[in-house]
Amino acid sequence: MGCANPGPSVDSDMMVIVAGRQESRLATVSLDKVEPQPVAIELDRRFEVCDVQMDVPHAQFAHGFAAIHPCRPGIVHQRLVGKRRVGRKHGAPQPGRPIGRDLEAIAQGLEEVLDEHYLQYRIRSVEYLGEKLVADGVPIIEPPGGHAIYIDAKRFLPGIPPEQFPGQSIVCSLYIEGGIRAVEIGSVMFGKYDKNGKLIPPPMELVRLAIPRRVYTQSHIDFVLEVILEVFKNRSSLKGYKITYQAPMLRHFTAMFEEIK
Repeated sequence: MGCANPGPSVDSDMMVIVAGRQESRLATVSLDKVEPQPVAIELDRRFEVCDVQMDVPHAQFAHGFAAIHPCRPGIVHQRLVGKRRVGRKHGAPQPGRPIGRDLEAIAQGLEEVLDEHYLQYRIRSVEYLGEKLVADGVPIIEPPGGHAIYIDAKRFLPGIPPEQFPGQSIVCSLYIEGGIRAVEIGSVMFGKYDKNGKLIPPPMELVRLAIPRRVYTQSHIDFVLEVILEVFKNRSSLKGYKITYQAPMLRHFTAMFEEIK
């Protein structure tokens, strides 16, 4: 139900839940149960058992900040903020409180993403895109969820090795072909290097096509489908890429690339 490994920034006996995509991480669970429960009930139950909610709701709640919301404030403040763990990993404990517009967007977003009719429409839209892509031979991760379509870049571009970032090649081609912004989730984002500087690629090379709340109509989804199929049809002409600039950390946010001729 969206629980995350706490990792080194929180104590190991604390339960952390990553929020922000309620419809994909909660709704699918509730709608697939033998005895379905309203998504709002699932959300209430989730917060009864967790210590911390990490809210990263950029796409779903339509605002642009992330925050940590303690569900048991006294204990969590002492163990996180008191030990300055939040400051080291996520900036200052109070780096600038959200403005009224952001709080209103969260409130409105929470109501919308817990509406069963909205969830049915949203999840079906993503399923529709996935079904059409599979029918035309585009390799994706199946089954599609309620948040995004993930293209399998290894199978999409088997001739481009991880060292040349096949996912990034697809991302660039989608933008050039139809102005579609996607994100590489593969060797650019998660690749590591051994002591000799050789790339240690992650197990998967993916391209994520995330679908924000209240943005796309059916005609938009059909346009995305057309662009992906056009890129897939011409995939033999796609080239690999090399990095010309990368930051020392989190390089995937600001890296620069050049097509390999």
